[in-house]
Amino acid sequence: MLISRLLSCLLPSAVVLAVFVALLGSTTPANAGADRTVVRFETVEGTFDVELYDDLMPRTVANFLDYVQAERYDGSVVHRAADTAPPNPMDFVVQGGGFFLHDPDPPDPDASVTFSNVVTNAPILDEPGGGIAGPSNVRGTIAMAKSGPDTVTSQWFINQDDNSILDDPQRDDGGFSAFGVVLDDGMTVVDAIGALPLPPDFGFTIGLPFNDLPLRNFSGSMISDVREINTVVVQSITVVPEPSAAVLAAASLGTLLVSRRRALPSRR
Repeated sequence: MLISRLLSCLLPSAVVLAVFVALLGSTTPANAGADRTVVRFETVEGTFDVELYDDLMPRTVANFLDYVQAERYDGSVVHRAADTAPPNPMDFVVQGGGFFLHDPDPPDPDASVTFSNVVTNAPILDEPGGGIAGPSNVRGTIAMAKSGPDTVTSQWFINQDDNSILDDPQRDDGGFSAFGVVLDDGMTVVDAIGALPLPPDFGFTIGLPFNDLPLRNFSGSMISDVREINTVVVQSITVVPEPSAAVLAAASLGTLLVSRRRALPSRR
């Protein structure tokens, strides 16, 4: 009887140890083929992660990651938080990846901010191309902005609503294809950016491409009152490292141990 009780206690632990060793020894996760890159947007309004569609939109993802890895997005601003047109305006997109804003130097209260462009690579071909629609622009997806067919460079936008009307490759601009999706509760940050007031809300306009510039902590009444601190700066976009095999194994072991503890009968 004593030996039977000892075995009943030791056997589950041995099984757990065997599973841990097996997981640790595996260098290729079972779903490695389905792995997608995750990037982290750190902004002054908060942080959110985006999963990229490496498998569905490889050319577009590679183009976006070129800018990420060259740190060309770091310090750029969200220059557009647009709604659909009246009479029933709805949240549309939040857009960035194109511009930096610069305060007057030396400081001058009567001078306005200036801007510079994100340095761009040569435009890439539309994807999928050939008149085929790609992943749809539903709420929470990210796509690349462009001015016409095959003109994608650096600018990105995040859909705040179901904008599948943008999908059609027969549009004059060639249509737009999503190449990723905001993860978890990240859209709370995107929506907060989209809800910020715009220059017309303060009684002035800036002109394209900044007339829909979202403004934060702003109480001015003219363009010369705007400073970089009043804008949504994207501090960085970085690739989120994949967890190592050891980390994955430890997480799995922890789950197994917790499950076993819950399954053990009370010893009162």
